[in-house]
Amino acid sequence: MLQIRRLYLLSTLIFCASLLQISGIHAQHYNTLKATLDQETYSVNIQQEFTYKNSSKDTLAILYFNDWAHAYSDKNTALAKRFAEDFKKSLHLAKDNNRGSTEIFSMLDEDYRSLNWKRKKEQIDLIRIELNKPIPPGAEQRLIFTYTVKLPPNRYTPYGYGPDGSYYLKDWYLTPAVYDRKWELYSNKNLEDLYTGNTNTNIFFTYPEGLYLGTNFNEVNIMPFPDKNYATLSGVNRKSCDIILNSQWEFTKHVTPDLVVASDIRSNRYDLISQGVSINRITDFIAENLGEFPYEQLLVSEIDFNKNPLYGLSQLPSFVRPYEEQFQFELKFLKTALRSYMKETIFVNPRKEQWLTDALVNYMMIKYVDTFYPDQKLLGKLSNIWGVRNYHLAEMGFNEQYAFFNMLTARKNLDQALTTPNDSLIKFNQKIANTYKAGLGLAYLADYLGKTTVDKSVEEFYQQYRLKQVSPLDFIRILEENTEEDISWFYNTYVNSDKRIDFKISNVIKTKDSLYVTIKNKTGTNVPISLFGIRNDTVVSENWFRNVEDEKEFVIPRNGEKRLVLNYDQKIPEFNQRDNWKTLKGWFSSNKKLKLQFFKDSEDPYYNQIFYMPVANFNVYDGLSPGIRFTNKTLLERPFIYDFSPSYALREKSMVGFAKLNYRKYLQKSGLYVMNYALRGSTFHFQTNSRYSTITPSIGFGWRPADLISNKRSSLVFRYVNVFRDIDPSLELETDPDYSVFNLRYNNINNGIINYFSWFADAQHSSDFTKIALNMEYRQLFQNNTQLNLRFFAGKFIRNKTNSDFFSFALDRPTDYLFDYNYLGRSEDSGITSQQIIIAEGGFKSQLENPFANDWIVTTNASFNLWKWIELYGDAGFIKNKNTNSRFVYDSGIRLNLVTDYFELYFPLYSNNGWEIAQPNYEERIRFLVTLSPRTLIGLFTRKWF
Repeated sequence: MLQIRRLYLLSTLIFCASLLQISGIHAQHYNTLKATLDQETYSVNIQQEFTYKNSSKDTLAILYFNDWAHAYSDKNTALAKRFAEDFKKSLHLAKDNNRGSTEIFSMLDEDYRSLNWKRKKEQIDLIRIELNKPIPPGAEQRLIFTYTVKLPPNRYTPYGYGPDGSYYLKDWYLTPAVYDRKWELYSNKNLEDLYTGNTNTNIFFTYPEGLYLGTNFNEVNIMPFPDKNYATLSGVNRKSCDIILNSQWEFTKHVTPDLVVASDIRSNRYDLISQGVSINRITDFIAENLGEFPYEQLLVSEIDFNKNPLYGLSQLPSFVRPYEEQFQFELKFLKTALRSYMKETIFVNPRKEQWLTDALVNYMMIKYVDTFYPDQKLLGKLSNIWGVRNYHLAEMGFNEQYAFFNMLTARKNLDQALTTPNDSLIKFNQKIANTYKAGLGLAYLADYLGKTTVDKSVEEFYQQYRLKQVSPLDFIRILEENTEEDISWFYNTYVNSDKRIDFKISNVIKTKDSLYVTIKNKTGTNVPISLFGIRNDTVVSENWFRNVEDEKEFVIPRNGEKRLVLNYDQKIPEFNQRDNWKTLKGWFSSNKKLKLQFFKDSEDPYYNQIFYMPVANFNVYDGLSPGIRFTNKTLLERPFIYDFSPSYALREKSMVGFAKLNYRKYLQKSGLYVMNYALRGSTFHFQTNSRYSTITPSIGFGWRPADLISNKRSSLVFRYVNVFRDIDPSLELETDPDYSVFNLRYNNINNGIINYFSWFADAQHSSDFTKIALNMEYRQLFQNNTQLNLRFFAGKFIRNKTNSDFFSFALDRPTDYLFDYNYLGRSEDSGITSQQIIIAEGGFKSQLENPFANDWIVTTNASFNLWKWIELYGDAGFIKNKNTNSRFVYDSGIRLNLVTDYFELYFPLYSNNGWEIAQPNYEERIRFLVTLSPRTLIGLFTRKWF
């Protein structure tokens, strides 16, 4: 044992000596930690000595340190609020013993005097330290911290401890914030963007036995002892230390000619020897295109990949994955390695300048596929399957996904400039669209300037600025120095704005040896555009044109082209490519052919696509209604949509269905951002042998704030609902079968999962009545995890010439004369479908006598949780009919709020009817709320992304 201790001490001395030799070259600060992981309390006890070097021109009396482990400590941290924006409330609901935190015992200066410190208001994961002795420019001061970090469970993020005994330590100790004429203070928002100063760090880490360690730092020494292990880790000129501990498998060290890679990424279907060959190819590719990695080893971990996977088909289970195992493994390893490479060596402000490293990573990804897998299709092996290979998606190359995914948000008017700060990006842009656009931008430049120019600039930038604080403008400067072309558009327009790129060929005039091509810039975004000449799917010419500000004619030599196509190689993220081509065969050939396809596809610019798919609807009168749906809706949103769905009602033995024409025009990003014009029609049965049909023209306006992450939205909709009813002769109606209603509604909503508030004002006018209504809804999840739901409704008839309750306000089950609600049995007064409830108008759950009001109604609905999703509800209000006194109504009961607004159950207890739970046939009084619309259900899962 004594010999082991001497060896451990010797290795420590050797490490310290080597650190002293190479420190001070680039790094600002010096840092030593003694950290012990306690497996029973899931905490790390830390003694830290930090020497802060002031490299600024200002004397510093205040220092700030990042304490991102403390972001898990509270329901009101920036991290918790970010989760709420993503519709995640797990951290809010967590018990105190399932949170992470930092408990600080002491902060001392080098004279062992106590330092005054406090957490920054509204950013409690940042610590403000008042120095007893200010630090002049160029000077340094030693600080001593003693504290314990309680790790969170990894249910919120991948960091912390797992149920299998694993640990992932990231941003787990105190690190200095960056001072650059002012303090750059950023809270943890689960964005992988800690901004801290460069530090020479040594860590003496004690952890339990039976765990394998992986780290991005240099493993100077790992010594096993009874019940524990001692690790000595070093990092020179590093940001922070990541430590991964697990009991399942060791990290394999791959020693390649270019660098040492520590990795736990494996593939069960790809043998180990082949994996080693692939890793050699990847490291050789990275070293050849970027340069030497300056550290002892590169950490490439499965957990890092899972945080930023290969989005798309590669996320499918391995047994249905469409890619070859080698391709899948190499891209997985390459992406993770490149991200680690950049994080460890390119020091940008990750909160504000992340686009630069995203651009370099994804450009390398694009280049790798072009180099080694030039024929790889986006759908992989699926592209060769009968029934799939005729889809345009099957024809797309793997690298065409970069423009495609970028267009997913652009077509929804949710695209954001690459320079948008990380914490202001919607999740889909932050994870996918903006990272792809950044890489595609360099591929665009490489196409325009030549690959040699861009490749040289990338390598030169990496060699010149690795391990230094750098700005994206340094990279732009190198690009400009390596070309004589004016590329100011690249940063000013492509990077620093969200302007759309959209060109079209407006005219082509043919002569014997030349083509006179007129190109129109539809958006005014002045960037270069490529024009390809195609003959039999082969590129025979390529030309680049610039300064097309509006419309411009160019002359190119004829080279046997049969078709001219703008942006044929998809390297430009162009907004609309449906008008990018012209045939040279004659006028009739220029007409797009009709293409009938099953289900859905990406846009094919050479065809007018019509998609068909089976559908099925259900209500108790039509029964099951199988049908077929025809639409032009592709995977990308488009301005004009038609949607027709004829179906056959098996019970009524007649045709039913719906049709829709919709035109959406986006105006700008915020404020009044969208206008929507629609014409909708439908026909179904509302009673046996009784049909209703509707025709509804409408126009809508939408508003939203400049912060696209915000869930605040408002809209104003005008519509004219025309209803035609064909009634069974045996039924007696108290109203005319046909009627029309003009409806005006203003909606305002803040759809937060912690704080929810919405309201709408509604006005309706027809020949027989005029009515107004106000609806307000409020939900609050309090600090003690109590959920309070409040709803208020008030409605008043301005005039009412009707002689029935068909148009009256309803307490519990509106008649739905506008046919807006998805009732399973809208005319039923008994049976299971009569128990379906839709929270509208009065919002009551009990079925009271005389539940209609033809004069006015005022009601309030409230509920709060008793335990998890079990709630107590109560409704109360007044209703008044003409020529009668107002009446007080109430009910109460238990609500099972399984999925709010999607699936709920209501069990009445007490109401105007008395104790309902003690009355006969109680099961008939239970009400349920259910949403069966696929689009609505899908929105439950996609809302966090957009």
